[in-house]
Amino acid sequence: MAIEPNAIRTLAGGADYFDRALRLSLRACAELSSSIRMSRQLFWFGVVGVSAMLVHLGSVALFLVPLGLPPLIANLFGFLLAFQVSHIGHHRFTFGDAHAPIARSRQRFFLVALTSFFVNELMYAALLRFTELDYRLALAIVLIAVAALTFVSARRWAFAPDEV
Repeated sequence: MAIEPNAIRTLAGGADYFDRALRLSLRACAELSSSIRMSRQLFWFGVVGVSAMLVHLGSVALFLVPLGLPPLIANLFGFLLAFQVSHIGHHRFTFGDAHAPIARSRQRFFLVALTSFFVNELMYAALLRFTELDYRLALAIVLIAVAALTFVSARRWAFAPDEV
């Protein structure tokens, strides 16, 4: 015995109630899906970021400086190596579902990375000069703020699927 859709609506309190409940359920599912997606992106953002940091540190400390490069020059090469790891990781894992064109996302993410570096330096210098904060606490504040800025910039612009 089949139940007519109108019979269900009548039992549920009328068409308006049924439609409203359906819309609320769909909205709740969409919000849950968005929340799960954001959690996944934040997880991969952390994993990729730590991986890139280890490549940066390792290449400078284990290879470039021991081979005779000055630390500041080695740091530049370390940054460029780490950028490759970071871009590939974020393109594939963190923001892979956005399907952003790889060449465009590489250029944009490079600008995000450079901007993040300069913001990091400026914020750190300002906190050290104009506050009484311990240098370690100041650096932690800066790193958290810059990571959040980098995540939002990467998500909304560098790895965006459409032209923004």
